Amino acid sequence: MLTFGMIDKSILNHQILASSTKLISTLDSFPWDARLKVPYGAWIAGVKDADQCMQIDFERVMRVRKIATQGHPRYDYWIETFLLDYTVNNTLNGTVWDTYQEDDGLHCEGCERNMTDRVRFVSPIV
Repeated sequence: MLTFGMIDKSILNHQILASSTKLISTLDSFPWDARLKVPYGAWIAGVKDADQCMQIDFERVMRVRKIATQGHPRYDYWIETFLLDYTVNNTLNGTVWDTYQEDDGLHCEGCERNMTDRVRFVSPIV
């Protein structure tokens, strides 16, 4: 499986942004904790609503066929459904984002504490 740098850290921390992060004394969460196989934690949104998001800048055009998600290794935090917005390039009018569409949405099946699920796309995103 090609991971685009999220596991081996060739995608650097500054390339990973989040809308919010949960910060409490026993459970610090940072955007770069969204990497798979992080033994000490995971990214957790600071607000529990549908407007929370991650943004990963690959710094080049990539063809994406699937995304892997993973629950927190020690606590009951994981996602079950998500939307995927993407942009291919900056335009003269700013960044234009499109939403990837599938008939029944994107669902994580069986993703719980420390479990990894791979969501395969019907059509690759380019």
